[in-house]
Amino acid sequence: MFCRRPLFCGKSEVDQLEKIFDLTGLPPEEDWPEDVTLLRNAFTSRPPQSVKNFIPEMDDLGASLLLELLIFSPKKRVSAINALQHPYFLGQSSEV
Repeated sequence: MFCRRPLFCGKSEVDQLEKIFDLTGLPPEEDWPEDVTLLRNAFTSRPPQSVKNFIPEMDDLGASLLLELLIFSPKKRVSAINALQHPYFLGQSSEV
């Protein structure tokens, strides 16, 4: 929404995850769910990249929030209520 265009335009579930993993890196094996048909080894291991490589105009607070929202494990990912408390939103207008 920051860029007013999709950041990850995948053509399939696998392609969508590939695009996200290009930014975040492949999640650790312990975070991969056991009860899914899509196995972790279907993806190439890669290191995380800087958000600036994908969205150069995003500031550090926006990048921090984005990475918290993209954490693969739902148990480790920031909740919606906590995301709204993120410093990124301090000083923003009520339209955000």
